[in-house]
Amino acid sequence: MRPSIADPAVRDFDDPHLVVVNRRASDHATLAIFLPSMGGRPENVLCLLSVIASQGYRAIGLEYNDTSAVVRVCVRDPDPQCAGEFRRERIFGDVEYAPVSNSLKESIVHRLVMLLRHLDRVDPGGDWRQYLAGDEPAWPKIVVSGLSQGAGMAASKRRPVARVVLFSSPWDFYVLQWQWRYGSASELN
Repeated sequence: MRPSIADPAVRDFDDPHLVVVNRRASDHATLAIFLPSMGGRPENVLCLLSVIASQGYRAIGLEYNDTSAVVRVCVRDPDPQCAGEFRRERIFGDVEYAPVSNSLKESIVHRLVMLLRHLDRVDPGGDWRQYLAGDEPAWPKIVVSGLSQGAGMAASKRRPVARVVLFSSPWDFYVLQWQWRYGSASELN
C-alpha cells in the first residue's frame, strides 16, 4: 500500500509499504518494522519479511525518505552532531536546523503511525491499534530494523523499543573518523 493512501499529505517516496502477517501468529505478536537502505524498496525484502512473519512477528517494510546518505551529507559538515540531527530529522521531522529536510508528514514516525491507523481501519480484526500510543507508535511492542542507511535510522531511536536489529550499519563513525583523519572526504564522492 502506498504511503499516500494512508495519508494524502505524503507526496514523496511513495513506493508501497509492505505488510506481511502470518495469520496463525498471536493477535498480540510483536511488530517488526524494516527500513530499507538508500534507494531500497520494501518489496526488495519480501523474503526477509516473510521469514520474520513465519517466526511469529507481524512485519512491515516501511517506505521513507532514504536519500541522501548520511555519509554524503555529513562528511562535509564540521558539526559532530550532523549525523544525529540528520537521522532525527528523517525519523521525527522535528529538527529546526537539520542538515537535510523533510516535513513532519514525510517522517518515518508519521508514516508508521498513519500506516497503522490505516491498517486498523481496513483490517479491524487485526487489532493494529495495539501498536499505537496516541500519536506515537507503541515502541515497546515494536522491533526496529534496517539495512545500511535504514539500519542507521533504526539505531538512532530515541525511544525504548522491543529490540533493534541492524544489517550492515551504520556509517556515522566512519564519517567522523574520516573527518578526524583527513579533514574532508572529497574522495568519497
